[in-house]
Amino acid sequence: GIMLSVPLFIFAVLFFRWISTTVPGIFPERDASETAKLSAAQKEVLARIEARQAEGKELVSSDFEELLKDDTLPGAGISFATLLIPVLLILLRSICISVMHLTGPVVVVLDLIGNPVTAIFISVVMSMYILAGKQTKEECLSTIEAAIASAGLIVFVTAAGGSLGNVIRITEAGTIMATAIANSSLPVIMVPLLIGVLLRFPQGSGTVAMVTGAAILAPMIPTLGINPLIAGLALCTTAMCPSYLNDSYFWVVTRFSGFPTNTSLRTWSIGTITVPIVGSIILIIVNAIFF
Repeated sequence: GIMLSVPLFIFAVLFFRWISTTVPGIFPERDASETAKLSAAQKEVLARIEARQAEGKELVSSDFEELLKDDTLPGAGISFATLLIPVLLILLRSICISVMHLTGPVVVVLDLIGNPVTAIFISVVMSMYILAGKQTKEECLSTIEAAIASAGLIVFVTAAGGSLGNVIRITEAGTIMATAIANSSLPVIMVPLLIGVLLRFPQGSGTVAMVTGAAILAPMIPTLGINPLIAGLALCTTAMCPSYLNDSYFWVVTRFSGFPTNTSLRTWSIGTITVPIVGSIILIIVNAIFF
Protein backbone atom coordinates (compact mmCIF):
# COMPACT_ATOMS: atom_id res chain seq x y z
CA GLY A 1 0.00 0.00 0.00
CA ILE A 2 2.81 2.41 0.87
CA MET A 3 4.71 1.53 -2.33
CA LEU A 4 1.65 2.15 -4.48
CA SER A 5 0.89 5.40 -2.67
CA VAL A 6 4.28 6.95 -3.51
CA PRO A 7 3.56 7.72 -7.20
CA LEU A 8 0.03 8.74 -6.27
CA PHE A 9 1.37 11.12 -3.60
CA ILE A 10 3.76 12.70 -6.10
CA PHE A 11 0.92 13.16 -8.58
CA ALA A 12 -1.34 14.67 -5.90
CA VAL A 13 1.30 17.24 -4.88
CA LEU A 14 1.92 18.27 -8.50
CA PHE A 15 -1.79 18.34 -9.29
CA PHE A 16 -2.77 20.54 -6.35
CA ARG A 17 0.15 22.88 -6.99
CA TRP A 18 -1.10 23.28 -10.54
CA ILE A 19 -4.77 23.63 -9.65
CA SER A 20 -3.95 26.30 -7.04
CA THR A 21 -2.78 28.52 -9.92
CA THR A 22 -6.22 28.36 -11.53
CA VAL A 23 -8.00 30.15 -8.68
CA PRO A 24 -7.32 33.56 -7.12
CA GLY A 25 -5.45 33.72 -3.82
CA ILE A 26 -7.66 33.21 -0.77
CA PHE A 27 -6.79 35.26 2.31
CA PRO A 28 -9.39 34.80 5.10
CA GLU A 29 -10.33 37.98 6.90
CA ARG A 30 -8.73 38.38 10.32
CA ASP A 31 -10.89 39.06 13.32
CA ALA A 32 -10.14 42.49 14.81
CA SER A 33 -10.05 41.11 18.35
CA GLU A 34 -7.45 38.52 17.34
CA THR A 35 -5.29 41.16 15.64
CA ALA A 36 -5.46 43.32 18.78
CA LYS A 37 -3.85 40.50 20.79
CA LEU A 38 -0.70 40.57 18.65
CA SER A 39 2.43 42.21 20.00
CA ALA A 40 3.99 45.22 18.29
CA ALA A 41 6.68 42.97 16.76
CA GLN A 42 4.05 40.57 15.44
CA LYS A 43 2.03 43.41 13.93
CA GLU A 44 5.19 44.56 12.17
CA VAL A 45 5.70 41.07 10.73
CA LEU A 46 2.05 40.99 9.68
CA ALA A 47 2.50 44.30 7.87
CA ARG A 48 5.47 42.86 5.95
CA ILE A 49 3.41 39.80 4.97
CA GLU A 50 0.60 42.02 3.69
CA ALA A 51 3.15 44.07 1.72
CA ARG A 52 4.46 40.89 0.04
CA GLN A 53 0.89 39.91 -0.80
CA ALA A 54 0.22 43.32 -2.33
CA GLU A 55 3.36 42.96 -4.48
CA GLY A 56 2.18 39.57 -5.70
CA LYS A 57 5.14 37.72 -4.18
CA GLU A 58 4.77 34.09 -3.10
CA LEU A 59 4.70 33.56 0.66
CA VAL A 60 6.88 30.88 2.26
CA SER A 61 6.94 29.33 5.72
CA SER A 62 9.76 31.59 6.93
CA ASP A 63 7.51 34.63 6.45
CA PHE A 64 5.34 33.42 9.32
CA GLU A 65 7.99 32.20 11.76
CA GLU A 66 8.32 35.51 13.61
CA LEU A 67 4.57 35.97 13.61
CA LEU A 68 4.09 32.63 15.35
CA LYS A 69 6.72 33.28 18.03
CA ASP A 70 4.66 33.72 21.17
CA ASP A 71 5.65 32.52 24.64
CA THR A 72 1.97 32.20 25.59
CA LEU A 73 1.43 29.35 23.13
CA PRO A 74 1.26 25.86 24.68
CA GLY A 75 4.02 23.38 23.92
CA ALA A 76 3.86 21.07 20.93
CA GLY A 77 3.70 17.98 23.15
CA ILE A 78 0.59 18.96 25.08
CA SER A 79 -1.01 20.34 21.91
CA PHE A 80 -0.62 17.00 20.14
CA ALA A 81 -1.71 15.16 23.30
CA THR A 82 -5.20 16.67 23.13
CA LEU A 83 -5.55 15.10 19.67
CA LEU A 84 -3.76 11.81 20.24
CA ILE A 85 -5.11 10.81 23.68
CA PRO A 86 -8.73 10.25 22.49
CA VAL A 87 -7.42 8.29 19.49
CA LEU A 88 -5.26 6.11 21.75
CA LEU A 89 -8.13 5.54 24.19
CA ILE A 90 -10.47 4.46 21.37
CA LEU A 91 -7.76 2.24 19.86
CA LEU A 92 -6.91 0.64 23.23
CA ARG A 93 -10.59 -0.07 23.89
CA SER A 94 -11.00 -1.68 20.45
CA ILE A 95 -7.92 -3.87 20.90
CA CYS A 96 -8.79 -5.04 24.42
CA ILE A 97 -12.49 -5.68 23.81
CA SER A 98 -12.91 -6.47 20.13
CA VAL A 99 -9.58 -8.15 19.38
CA MET A 100 -8.33 -9.67 22.67
CA HIS A 101 -11.84 -10.15 24.19
CA LEU A 102 -10.61 -9.25 27.68
CA THR A 103 -12.96 -8.94 30.66
CA GLY A 104 -12.82 -7.56 34.19
CA PRO A 105 -13.24 -4.26 36.03
CA VAL A 106 -10.33 -2.59 34.20
CA VAL A 107 -11.94 -3.38 30.87
CA VAL A 108 -15.25 -1.94 32.10
CA VAL A 109 -13.49 1.36 32.86
CA LEU A 110 -11.68 1.21 29.52
CA ASP A 111 -15.00 0.56 27.80
CA LEU A 112 -16.26 3.82 29.28
CA ILE A 113 -13.30 6.12 28.67
CA GLY A 114 -12.55 4.51 25.28
CA ASN A 115 -16.05 5.14 24.00
CA PRO A 116 -15.68 7.72 21.18
CA VAL A 117 -18.07 10.17 22.82
CA THR A 118 -16.31 9.95 26.20
CA ALA A 119 -12.83 10.09 24.63
CA ILE A 120 -13.67 13.25 22.70
CA PHE A 121 -15.20 14.77 25.83
CA ILE A 122 -11.92 14.10 27.68
CA SER A 123 -10.07 15.86 24.86
CA VAL A 124 -12.38 18.88 25.10
CA VAL A 125 -11.86 19.12 28.87
CA MET A 126 -8.09 18.89 28.37
CA SER A 127 -8.26 21.70 25.84
CA MET A 128 -10.27 23.92 28.19
CA TYR A 129 -8.04 23.47 31.24
CA ILE A 130 -4.62 23.03 29.60
CA LEU A 131 -4.58 24.76 26.22
CA ALA A 132 -6.88 27.56 27.32
CA GLY A 133 -5.73 27.57 30.94
CA LYS A 134 -4.46 31.17 30.78
CA GLN A 135 -7.63 32.51 29.22
CA THR A 136 -10.46 33.98 31.22
CA LYS A 137 -13.72 32.07 31.44
CA GLU A 138 -15.32 34.50 28.99
CA GLU A 139 -12.49 34.11 26.47
CA CYS A 140 -12.63 30.33 26.73
CA LEU A 141 -16.41 30.28 26.19
CA SER A 142 -16.02 32.63 23.23
CA THR A 143 -13.49 30.25 21.67
CA ILE A 144 -15.80 27.28 22.21
CA GLU A 145 -18.74 29.14 20.66
CA ALA A 146 -16.66 30.03 17.61
CA ALA A 147 -15.59 26.37 17.25
CA ILE A 148 -19.21 25.18 17.52
CA ALA A 149 -20.25 27.70 14.85
CA SER A 150 -17.57 26.36 12.48
CA ALA A 151 -18.12 22.68 13.27
CA GLY A 152 -21.92 22.62 13.60
CA LEU A 153 -22.57 22.09 9.89
CA ILE A 154 -19.87 19.40 9.77
CA VAL A 155 -21.56 17.49 12.60
CA PHE A 156 -24.96 17.60 10.88
CA VAL A 157 -23.53 16.51 7.50
CA THR A 158 -21.70 13.63 9.21
CA ALA A 159 -24.89 12.52 10.99
CA ALA A 160 -26.92 12.69 7.79
CA GLY A 161 -24.29 10.71 5.86
CA GLY A 162 -24.12 8.07 8.57
CA SER A 163 -27.91 7.76 8.60
CA LEU A 164 -28.08 7.30 4.82
CA GLY A 165 -25.22 4.79 5.01
CA ASN A 166 -27.25 2.78 7.52
CA VAL A 167 -30.28 2.92 5.22
CA ILE A 168 -28.11 1.57 2.37
CA ARG A 169 -26.88 -1.24 4.62
CA ILE A 170 -30.31 -2.25 6.00
CA THR A 171 -32.09 -2.11 2.63
CA GLU A 172 -29.16 -4.00 1.02
CA ALA A 173 -29.11 -1.42 -1.76
CA GLY A 174 -25.32 -1.63 -1.79
CA THR A 175 -25.43 -5.40 -2.21
CA ILE A 176 -27.85 -5.06 -5.12
CA MET A 177 -25.56 -2.54 -6.86
CA ALA A 178 -22.46 -4.64 -6.21
CA THR A 179 -24.11 -7.79 -7.53
CA ALA A 180 -25.18 -5.97 -10.70
CA ILE A 181 -21.59 -4.79 -11.24
CA ALA A 182 -20.16 -8.27 -10.57
CA ASN A 183 -22.58 -9.85 -13.05
CA SER A 184 -21.68 -7.39 -15.81
CA SER A 185 -19.02 -7.96 -18.43
CA LEU A 186 -16.64 -5.44 -16.85
CA PRO A 187 -13.07 -6.52 -15.96
CA VAL A 188 -12.87 -7.99 -12.46
CA ILE A 189 -10.66 -5.17 -11.12
CA MET A 190 -13.43 -2.69 -11.92
CA VAL A 191 -15.82 -4.31 -9.41
CA PRO A 192 -14.18 -2.99 -6.17
CA LEU A 193 -13.31 0.29 -7.88
CA LEU A 194 -16.92 0.97 -8.83
CA ILE A 195 -18.32 -0.29 -5.51
CA GLY A 196 -16.22 2.32 -3.68
CA VAL A 197 -17.56 5.16 -5.82
CA LEU A 198 -21.19 4.02 -5.78
CA LEU A 199 -21.23 3.66 -1.99
CA ARG A 200 -19.41 6.96 -1.41
CA PHE A 201 -21.28 9.18 -3.86
CA PRO A 202 -24.81 9.15 -2.34
CA GLN A 203 -23.99 9.29 1.39
CA GLY A 204 -20.68 11.18 1.47
CA SER A 205 -18.77 9.13 4.04
CA GLY A 206 -15.55 7.45 2.97
CA THR A 207 -15.47 5.43 6.19
CA VAL A 208 -18.98 4.06 5.63
CA ALA A 209 -18.15 3.35 1.98
CA MET A 210 -15.04 1.37 2.94
CA VAL A 211 -16.64 -0.59 5.80
CA THR A 212 -19.89 -1.32 3.95
CA GLY A 213 -18.06 -2.02 0.69
CA ALA A 214 -15.69 -4.47 2.38
CA ALA A 215 -18.59 -6.37 3.93
CA ILE A 216 -20.29 -6.61 0.53
CA LEU A 217 -17.14 -7.43 -1.41
CA ALA A 218 -15.64 -10.09 0.90
CA PRO A 219 -18.05 -12.93 -0.03
CA MET A 220 -17.55 -12.14 -3.73
CA ILE A 221 -13.72 -12.48 -3.67
CA PRO A 222 -13.59 -16.26 -4.39
CA THR A 223 -16.09 -15.97 -7.23
CA LEU A 224 -14.41 -12.93 -8.78
CA GLY A 225 -10.97 -14.51 -8.51
CA ILE A 226 -9.34 -11.20 -7.60
CA ASN A 227 -6.49 -10.88 -5.12
CA PRO A 228 -7.98 -9.72 -1.77
CA LEU A 229 -5.16 -7.19 -1.26
CA ILE A 230 -5.79 -5.56 -4.63
CA ALA A 231 -9.55 -5.59 -3.98
CA GLY A 232 -9.08 -3.88 -0.61
CA LEU A 233 -6.74 -1.23 -2.02
CA ALA A 234 -9.10 -0.60 -4.93
CA LEU A 235 -12.08 -0.16 -2.62
CA CYS A 236 -10.20 2.25 -0.34
CA THR A 237 -8.84 4.24 -3.31
CA THR A 238 -12.23 5.06 -4.81
CA ALA A 239 -14.05 5.41 -1.47
CA MET A 240 -12.64 8.95 -1.49
CA CYS A 241 -14.34 9.79 -4.80
CA PRO A 242 -15.88 12.31 -4.80
CA SER A 243 -15.73 14.68 -1.82
CA TYR A 244 -18.37 17.36 -2.28
CA LEU A 245 -21.27 19.02 -0.45
CA ASN A 246 -22.60 15.90 1.32
CA ASP A 247 -19.16 15.02 2.74
CA SER A 248 -18.22 16.23 6.21
CA TYR A 249 -14.54 16.32 5.23
CA PHE A 250 -15.42 18.69 2.38
CA TRP A 251 -16.71 21.12 5.00
CA VAL A 252 -13.67 20.56 7.23
CA VAL A 253 -11.46 21.64 4.31
CA THR A 254 -13.77 24.52 3.38
CA ARG A 255 -14.51 25.91 6.84
CA PHE A 256 -11.07 25.68 8.38
CA SER A 257 -9.19 26.89 5.30
CA GLY A 258 -11.51 29.85 4.77
CA PHE A 259 -12.29 28.78 1.19
CA PRO A 260 -15.51 29.90 -0.50
CA THR A 261 -17.64 26.86 -1.33
CA ASN A 262 -17.21 27.29 -5.09
CA THR A 263 -13.42 27.35 -4.68
CA SER A 264 -13.49 24.05 -2.77
CA LEU A 265 -15.67 22.54 -5.49
CA ARG A 266 -13.22 23.68 -8.17
CA THR A 267 -10.11 22.48 -6.33
CA TRP A 268 -10.72 19.95 -3.56
CA SER A 269 -13.68 18.17 -5.19
CA ILE A 270 -11.95 17.95 -8.57
CA GLY A 271 -8.84 16.64 -6.80
CA THR A 272 -10.80 13.90 -5.04
CA ILE A 273 -12.00 12.73 -8.44
CA THR A 274 -8.70 13.02 -10.31
CA VAL A 275 -6.45 11.44 -7.67
CA PRO A 276 -8.61 8.27 -7.28
CA ILE A 277 -8.73 7.93 -11.07
CA VAL A 278 -4.92 7.96 -11.24
CA GLY A 279 -4.80 5.56 -8.27
CA SER A 280 -7.20 3.25 -10.09
CA ILE A 281 -5.00 3.28 -13.21
CA ILE A 282 -1.96 2.37 -11.07
CA LEU A 283 -3.88 -0.51 -9.45
CA ILE A 284 -5.13 -1.79 -12.82
CA ILE A 285 -1.55 -1.86 -14.16
CA VAL A 286 -0.16 -3.55 -11.01
CA ASN A 287 -2.98 -6.11 -11.05
CA ALA A 288 -2.39 -6.89 -14.73
CA ILE A 289 1.37 -7.38 -14.26
CA PHE A 290 1.66 -9.09 -10.88
CA PHE A 291 -1.71 -10.70 -10.16
